Amino acid sequence: MSGPQTSGPAYQVVNPATGQVVETFDYATDKEIESALAAVHAGYAVWRDVPIAKRAKTVQLIGELFAERQAELGALATEETGKPLAQSKGEAAFCGEIFDYFATEGPELAADQPIKTFSGGTDDAVAAADLAWETRMSNTRQACNSNKRMIVMDDVYGRLTDLAKDLRPGDPAGCRGHLRAAILTGRGRAARPAGRGRRQQGRHPARGRSAERGAGGVLLPGGADRDHRGDARLPRGTVRSGGGGLLGLQRRRGPGLANDSDYGLGGAVFSKDTDRARKLAEPLEVGMSNVNTPAGEGAEVPFGGVKRSGFGRELGPLGMDEFVNKRMFYVAD
Repeated sequence: MSGPQTSGPAYQVVNPATGQVVETFDYATDKEIESALAAVHAGYAVWRDVPIAKRAKTVQLIGELFAERQAELGALATEETGKPLAQSKGEAAFCGEIFDYFATEGPELAADQPIKTFSGGTDDAVAAADLAWETRMSNTRQACNSNKRMIVMDDVYGRLTDLAKDLRPGDPAGCRGHLRAAILTGRGRAARPAGRGRRQQGRHPARGRSAERGAGGVLLPGGADRDHRGDARLPRGTVRSGGGGLLGLQRRRGPGLANDSDYGLGGAVFSKDTDRARKLAEPLEVGMSNVNTPAGEGAEVPFGGVKRSGFGRELGPLGMDEFVNKRMFYVAD
C-alpha cells in the first residue's frame, strides 16, 4: 500500500544501535505499485510453465549466493536490526540452507499425488453437452463449482440451446427433468436478470425462454448468451442469471477465454481426443481442473479454488492438513 504522497524522501532505514539514518526512500506511488503488480503477474505467467527441475536449479543458485555472500548480507542485517554480526551471518547461512532444501526436495514434494476415486465421465459430445447442462442446472443453479461458462464448438451449441428452451417452471417437489432455477425476489419485486432487455459487450440473447414470474414472488429466468465472433467477452466478475454463460467457441480462443475471469474454482474439458483435452485443461486457471467429467468429486478428493475463488483446500488428505495445526515435536539425541 502506498503511504502519504510527499515531494521528498519519506521512508527511513535507521541503525538502531547508533540512531543514524542509513538510507531514505520515497513511498511508492499508486502507479508504481500497479506497475510492480503487473510485472509480477507477467513473471508468474512465464515461471509457471518452467519445468520444476529447471526451477530447482534457480532456487539452488539463490541458496549458493546466500552462502557465498553471508558476510555482506550479515553486515546489512546487523546495520538494519542491531543484532550481533555473528548471528546475522548465521541467519544468512541458514537462509541458504532453506533454499538448498527446497531445491533438492521441492520436486518430490510438489509431485502429483494420485488419489483413488471414480467420479464418472464421458467423451461423447452429445452426452457431454447433456452432462454439462445437468451440472449447470443442479442445485437450482447455485452449486458453487457448477459451470458458469460453457464454451462449446458450434456443432454442440445447438444441443445446449435446445435444452435451454425446454426449461419449465414448476413445483420442485413433483418435478421430473429440468426445473428452471427460482430466485426469491421478495414481495412483488422481481430481480432483473443480468443483460435482460439490453445488449451488453457485443452479446445477444440466444434462443430460449425469457424470464417468467412464478408463484410466491419468484423469478424464473431463462435463456443463454452467445458470443459474437468479435472480441466480446463475458464480464470478468459476472455470474449470469440466465441459462449460464453459453458461448460459441473459435478454436484458438478456448483457454484464454476461459481464464478471462476473476474467479477460478473449477473447470472441465470434454473431448474424444483425451490428450488434446489434457493439454487444454492444463493451463486452466482453476483450483480443480477436470477432463471428460464436470468435477472429480468425493470425500477423498481435495476441493478448492484460486484467484477470487479463495485459497486452500478442504476434503481429502490436503483438507486434513488445512484444518489442523500440526505441531513439531523434536527430541535431541
